[in-house]
Amino acid sequence: MTILSFVEMNNSTSSTTGLVLVTDDPVMRSNLIMQICYTVITLVGLFGNSLTIIALTACKKHRTTQNAYIGSLAFSDLLLCVTLAPYTVWSLSVEETAGSRYLDTPVCRIIGVLSQGLVSNTMYHLAAIAINRYICIMKPTHVYLKLYVKERVTASIVVIWVLSLLVVLPGIFGFGSFGYSHLFGTCGISDHPMTDMMVLVVVVIPCTIPSLCITIFSYIRIILHYRKVSRSLKVRDTGPKVPTTTTTTTTTTTTTEGGQAQSKANSAKFSKEFLLTVNLCVVFIVFLICWGPGNVVYLLHDNGVPFKKVTHRAMLALAVSNSCMNVFIYAGMNKSFRKTYAQILSCNWHKINTD
Repeated sequence: MTILSFVEMNNSTSSTTGLVLVTDDPVMRSNLIMQICYTVITLVGLFGNSLTIIALTACKKHRTTQNAYIGSLAFSDLLLCVTLAPYTVWSLSVEETAGSRYLDTPVCRIIGVLSQGLVSNTMYHLAAIAINRYICIMKPTHVYLKLYVKERVTASIVVIWVLSLLVVLPGIFGFGSFGYSHLFGTCGISDHPMTDMMVLVVVVIPCTIPSLCITIFSYIRIILHYRKVSRSLKVRDTGPKVPTTTTTTTTTTTTTEGGQAQSKANSAKFSKEFLLTVNLCVVFIVFLICWGPGNVVYLLHDNGVPFKKVTHRAMLALAVSNSCMNVFIYAGMNKSFRKTYAQILSCNWHKINTD
C-alpha cells in the first residue's frame, strides 16, 4: 500500500481527483503501522536468524549438543519470519483495497498451517533446551555425555519437527480449519465451528501445557540447585583454614594442591554452564512476554470480553516479533556468540576458528 490513496471528489460543477492521507483513517493508520512492524520483523528476523545459523555452522567451538537445538530453533524462527510476516504485510494491503474475500486462498491456508506448526515447534524446542540444561547441571557429567551424543541429539530434533507436523494434521483433515483470519488480518487458525476444540485438543493439551510445565520446572530446579551450590562454595571458601606444618610431606602437598585446582576447575565449569542456562532461560522468558499477552487477550475475547480488532493484531505482531529477538539475546549475554557475530559481520572468516 502507499501512504496516499486516490479518491474521487465530485461536486455540482466539476469532477476532480484529489489525494487524501491514509492517516486520516484510524483503521488504515493502524494497518500501516502493522505493515511497518511486520516489515521490520521480516528483515531483522531474516538477518538475525541467518547470522545465528552461520555462526553455529562456521565456528567449530559452537558445534555442541545444546547449540544444535539453538540452530534448529533459529531455522524455525527464520521460516516464520519469511512466510507469515511478509504475507501479513501483503494481506493488510489487500484487505484495505480489495477486501478480505480475496485472501482466503490455498497459499494462505498453507501459511496458516506452517505458522501454527512453527509456533508449536518453538515450544517443543524450548522444552528440549530446558531438559538439556537440567541434565547438564543436575546430573553427573558421564550421564549427560552418554545421553547427548550426536545421533541422539539429531533424532530428538527430528522428533520435535515431526511432533510439530502432527499438531497441525487434524486441522488439515477437517478438525478445525486454517486460512485467513479476519480478526488478526493474516493467515492462521480461521473461523470454524471446531476451531476452539481443535486448539484445546490438538495444541493446548499435547503441546502448550507439557512444554511450558517441563520448561518452567527445569529452570526452577536449576536455579534452586545453583543457589544451593553457591552457598556451599561460599561456606567452603570462607570457612576456617587448616594450618599447615613443616612436617607436611611433598606428596600430601601435591595432592592437596591438585584437589584445590580440580575443585576450582569444576566450579568454573559449573558457573559457565549456569551462565549459558541463564541465557537460554531469558530466551524462554522473552517468548512468554511476547506470546503471553496475545493469548490472554484472545481467551478474554473468546469469553465475551470485547477488544478492538487493532488490539488483537497488535498482540499478534508482538508475538511474531519473538522470532527475531533471540539473536539480540545471544549477542548481549554470550561473549562467545558476540565475538563470532562480529567476526562474520566484519568478514574476518579466517579468525573464527583461531581461538
